[in-house]
Amino acid sequence: MWYSEELGTIPTARPFKYNGISYPAGIFKQPTILADMTIYPLRVEKIDTRYYTQGEMTRTFDGSMWVESYEAVPKDFEVLQKELVRYYLNLLDTTLARTDKFLTRSDEMAQWFSKWTINPALQAWRDGVYLLFNIRMNAITEAVTFEGLVLADEQSFVIPEQPEPYEVETE
Repeated sequence: MWYSEELGTIPTARPFKYNGISYPAGIFKQPTILADMTIYPLRVEKIDTRYYTQGEMTRTFDGSMWVESYEAVPKDFEVLQKELVRYYLNLLDTTLARTDKFLTRSDEMAQWFSKWTINPALQAWRDGVYLLFNIRMNAITEAVTFEGLVLADEQSFVIPEQPEPYEVETE
């Protein structure tokens, strides 16, 4: 990506006219010729869109490159909270299968399906994953400031590997 005060932003190498002269797209492989025409590379510094929205743009020149940056405006607290809750609920849905969610309710399941032997390692994994998500969701919903939401979201969150299943015996 390139930028010139006369031509504006040039996203891809393409033919263009400068001072009445036509130049082919290949000219973008010649940085010294571009510099003579005051066309320099452009670097865009992006913001973390998980927590912030894009604010006012600033473009600066350091002598060899243009840098375009944006003000990071914190998202509205309620909007961010809803986005984080939705993100973790979707992640939970992709981590645990529909049956896993039912099997975490082991007391209820034991009452109804006690004739099946459940893999204890798999049951512990299901319970642990469910608890991990509950802790994260509670931290997000109990946060009262923007900084609290970011802190709750940035805490370590490692989903353990699922253990290998084994044959289930039935009576």
